[in-house]
Amino acid sequence: IPHMREHGWGRIINVAGCAGTSHTSGIIPVSLANIAILNMTRALSDAVSEDGILVNTICPGLTNTQRARDVQQASADLAGIDVEELLRDLGKELPAGRIAEPEEIANVVAFLASEPCSYIFGSSIYMDGGGRRGTP
Repeated sequence: IPHMREHGWGRIINVAGCAGTSHTSGIIPVSLANIAILNMTRALSDAVSEDGILVNTICPGLTNTQRARDVQQASADLAGIDVEELLRDLGKELPAGRIAEPEEIANVVAFLASEPCSYIFGSSIYMDGGGRRGTP
């Protein structure tokens, strides 16, 4: 932050899972950590915005990564299906009809880090295929 203040420009982009928007039984520690990130984003944004530093959070939903496969493997095993099939089924439940691709998340991070992104302060951007549908 001191370097960004010195230059009068900076971007801080946090990542918090969608589990921070509501309690999810079974993963309370994860939910609490995500809630903390969301609140820290707003507080830090208030503290540094006058220095030209933008602080925002992206909140990706289920994304096509190895971690998602690892996390969902036990559920797939219980259902007696392949984890890839489970991920497809979970994606079909979303308005988008699929889970996110890592490149889609990266594109939003790149925008938030860019010069044209000059009017988004202390925001949380949900990238969950419509799972939240704008719920606060």
